[in-house]
Amino acid sequence: MAKRRKRYGKPVALGDIFAGQPGAKKGASLVQLYKVQKAWTNAVGEALAKRTFPKRVQGNKLIVAAESPAWSHHLQLMKEHILEAIRESTGKEYEGIRFVTEPIPDLDELRKKQKLSKPWKRKEEVHEDLSTLLKRVGKLRQEFEAERTQKKKNT
Repeated sequence: MAKRRKRYGKPVALGDIFAGQPGAKKGASLVQLYKVQKAWTNAVGEALAKRTFPKRVQGNKLIVAAESPAWSHHLQLMKEHILEAIRESTGKEYEGIRFVTEPIPDLDELRKKQKLSKPWKRKEEVHEDLSTLLKRVGKLRQEFEAERTQKKKNT
């Protein structure tokens, strides 16, 4: 008679498995921040986007840097409209927005330095990274096997 396989329940999404790992929340908030930054100009308009910048996501709240207290006040009056526009663009509902007065980074410079416009690598770069990694793993495996056979010979 054929052996029956043991069932382990319903399949689980890979994201759910990693959600409990250290750093997972930070990674998720960075992804949300990137989505907000990408949608920011459409949400507030070109003029405001030059004077403001979504800085971080803290819990379920957006932290936005504004160039001056006057801009912070202006944004505060538009808070509901901004939250609605962000929700439509990103699909995420935020509880609120907190505005802080800070210098606004030059986005073109920031994109050049941090590559904000493309958080992913090109296909060729990923292939090169994987090839290098696989070569390293192969070398480590050979070293391990050599060490293992050496121990067998000594015993």
